Amino acid sequence: VFAAVSLRIVVRGWRGSPDEQERLDREEALSRNLVVTSKRILLPSQGEPASIAAAQLVQFAWPKEAPATIVSVNGNGDWPDIGVLEAVLDERAVDHRQVRAGDVAAEILAESRLGYGVIAVGVAARHEGQLYSPMVDELLLNAGIPLVIVRRARGLDRPLPAAFSRMIVPVTGTRSSRSAQEVAFAISGQLGTEVVLTHVLSRGANLPRIFPRRGRGDDPAMQVADQLVSTARTFASESGLEPRTLIREATDAGTALVNVARAEEADLVVLGAQLRNVDGRPFIGHTVETVLEQCDATVVVVAHPRAVGEGSGE
Repeated sequence: VFAAVSLRIVVRGWRGSPDEQERLDREEALSRNLVVTSKRILLPSQGEPASIAAAQLVQFAWPKEAPATIVSVNGNGDWPDIGVLEAVLDERAVDHRQVRAGDVAAEILAESRLGYGVIAVGVAARHEGQLYSPMVDELLLNAGIPLVIVRRARGLDRPLPAAFSRMIVPVTGTRSSRSAQEVAFAISGQLGTEVVLTHVLSRGANLPRIFPRRGRGDDPAMQVADQLVSTARTFASESGLEPRTLIREATDAGTALVNVARAEEADLVVLGAQLRNVDGRPFIGHTVETVLEQCDATVVVVAHPRAVGEGSGE
């Protein structure tokens, strides 16, 4: 009996070889994640560069054991060539579905309910004057799993962007911001991309001051900003990263983030979106829309599904 008890104690404390320990640590970390998990990934595609950028982001951020399904969309009578996407998703189990033109969003939504963890979709810089297509509108409104939108950098003369060297990660303390950090930190862990955690402290318009500005230690808003950035830095350190941090004061957070990305010469911005339904259309927030509209770098937006029963006109 004593020997059996001793054996159980030894086995309980033994985590195996270094490779096994690394695998167990990775599985434990993934189990705590909201978006970057080992569940299957859904990738709608018409074979265009935007979809290739989305596939590349998936390859950088998601563990290789997470399988992917490419849903190719027949938009103009011909099936797109998905060979490049399959090559990008190397070392990952990939299968393929085909959807004919029609109610493409409904088909993708139906597929997404079959045990997927996330939808990753690439968008062009503009779609007929809008930030993204009606299909993406439908996915934002009705998807029951997180949606990751990838808008590739402007001015690229090739399908694939260069490896990312520096990224801006806005920090707001929301669930979607935390999920965006998951994506960003996974990319950094894979590529060594420098992470710049950035919080924009919203201030009112520059009106004449009656009282002197408070010191940093006496300013409640600045104290909250410090705490948010500190929490994000701790989260990054759990992934073995050492990010830089910035706190900026501005009247418009979106414009401030665009300026930070430009000043830092960042080639990637990863941010969360607080999704709302406004008169039957998805609204991802002025800050996110400004960054998508004005930032030249690749922009990744992480949006969680809306709460069940959430109405319109919010």
